[in-house]
Amino acid sequence: MADAGRPLREEFDAAGQFAVLRRALPVYAELQSATMQSVERLLQLGIPDRRLHRLPRLLEELISDEVLAVGRSAEATAELRASARRLLPDFEHCCADLAAAPCSAALDHGDLHPGNVLIRGGDYRFCDWGDSSVTHPFVSMGVTFDMVFSQIPAVDRAEGAPRLRDAYLEPWATYGSPESLQADFLRALWVADVVRALDFARMFAGGNKESRARWLPLVAKQLEQWVQGGRRGKS
Repeated sequence: MADAGRPLREEFDAAGQFAVLRRALPVYAELQSATMQSVERLLQLGIPDRRLHRLPRLLEELISDEVLAVGRSAEATAELRASARRLLPDFEHCCADLAAAPCSAALDHGDLHPGNVLIRGGDYRFCDWGDSSVTHPFVSMGVTFDMVFSQIPAVDRAEGAPRLRDAYLEPWATYGSPESLQADFLRALWVADVVRALDFARMFAGGNKESRARWLPLVAKQLEQWVQGGRRGKS
């Protein structure tokens, strides 16, 4: 691993990380595109199946799972479940819209942030694939955007987000118009919260008591973020 390079977050400040990611994300997108023809093989290897047609049912099961109650009051858990269930029809429509796109399933890193992007010379390497799954490729940008823009002042986010989005979408230009790709990108960012919540539930459910108490509340926190995203989309 030492020969693979240094993590971006150890080499650059927030502005520097942003600048490097604008160059690295198209490389990552090309990597994803190359996996589209290998989806069945990836699933056979045991990578979690988060393809769009499965997500509404997986979300419905997660909403009913006791994992949402860890570290929360009964009242807060019931409120989250009710809010999430109200958005299930919208989520199903969103997944169906994304599934109609020609690039609907590929490998998703699952945790693509500046700590997992290594740089050495002019090469970029993407490490720590333990959270990976097969889903819509644009879902990958959920974690990336959350991590990157949490470090950037709010006044810079409105300009920075489209620039980072467009850099990532450039290699996907053969799959649709800029307008259609941007629309799918927004949909995928909402879906990303569900994929992340499912991933947290998978990773931490088998831990010991202390580990479960520390990490399982992230499942509900991620689902709350998804609910808020759905409310904003309807407003």
